[in-house]
Amino acid sequence: SADISQLTINANRSDINAAFKANWNTARVNLSGIINSNFLNPNDLYQAVAQNNTQPKAPVAQPKGSPETKADTDHFINKINARIDWNLKNIELAENSGEYYGITAKTVLNNGIFTGNPIQIKTIAGIINAALRVQGLADSTPKTQLTFAGENIDLDKIKTLRSYLSGSTANLNGNITTRGIDTQTALSHLTGNIEVEITQGKVVNQEFNDLPHEIGLTEKNKSVSYSKTDSESVLNCAAFNLKMNNGLINLNKNVAVETSVLDVVLSGIINLPAQTLSLSLEPSLPNGAYNRLINAAQLIKIEGSFSNPKMRLDTQKIISKGIEKGVEKGLNKLLDKAGLTGENTNANTKDNGATTNTITAKRPLSLC
Repeated sequence: SADISQLTINANRSDINAAFKANWNTARVNLSGIINSNFLNPNDLYQAVAQNNTQPKAPVAQPKGSPETKADTDHFINKINARIDWNLKNIELAENSGEYYGITAKTVLNNGIFTGNPIQIKTIAGIINAALRVQGLADSTPKTQLTFAGENIDLDKIKTLRSYLSGSTANLNGNITTRGIDTQTALSHLTGNIEVEITQGKVVNQEFNDLPHEIGLTEKNKSVSYSKTDSESVLNCAAFNLKMNNGLINLNKNVAVETSVLDVVLSGIINLPAQTLSLSLEPSLPNGAYNRLINAAQLIKIEGSFSNPKMRLDTQKIISKGIEKGVEKGLNKLLDKAGLTGENTNANTKDNGATTNTITAKRPLSLC
């Protein structure tokens, strides 16, 4: 048996304090403990691992009776009965970000099954409650289950979102499963769903508020053009319902944003293992703006790899040739801003008797 009343580890920007009790026999290893940290920077751990991997290692003789086969390792892991409580404060995931997180958790390892329940993640924006289960920890492809939920997450407090949203809150929940340890295997087995609902607030991103004019949905006049006079728009709601099946995210109009300026619906497939996407962006205008409207179903296609996505127009869905030219011009401007590649498709388009100034609008979406 062993009793470590206090173990302190100090790194460059981290401190870890722990206390453990352990006892063992030929059949079982029992371990209980508490791990606390007032400040934790993951880079310290990464650097420690990297330095250890770069040190030259002399051959070490295996002591008699030590585990030498996978079966021995599996047997040893299955012998452990461990209960650890975690209380980690001020975790800085991104260096010099000024944003800190905290984690409290109760974890158990028993018969090769690792569980963390409850797990509470304290962020600057709100609290996320989670539960984790890893089954077959000794296997090369352990099965992992994760559930999480958060309510009234204050998006104003997330620095990366401040240039896009103001005064918005989010509710989120998810339930995902996967297998394997390496990234490719885990992504290939990723299954489940993630739901996010954003309500209230305003969209303060100028490029989004410029979209109706940029892609030719409105004429450049004060009666219908929001973008050139308003720097923000009211956010009615945004909904993300991501359904995953073995690494494929199938979107069937279940990613949507509704604002006072523009409504947007996203459909298509995201292939996480292959890191490719094939999406259709369907914009429409809210009630009241009917000048130079087009039937914009599947107006913009986004396809290709994550590292080099390409955008093009689905011109078969566009009613007016005159509007098509305006949309192409606006799309090219957007592509230049985003640094993406544009491929305009010049398919034959029928006017269907419509004129560039009077086109029947499709029914506005009702996303909320």
